Amino acid sequence: MYVIQQADRLYPAGCSSAGNWSLSLLHSSTGQLLAYSN
Repeated sequence: MYVIQQADRLYPAGCSSAGNWSLSLLHSSTGQLLAYSN
């Protein structure tokens, strides 16, 4: 399950069929968003 974490909030962004952990750093106008999947 992909999740975007901003401050103390978690936003579901999609699902991962592989089920592996992935880590990427996204940039937006509000700052940095951390996207990871479990």
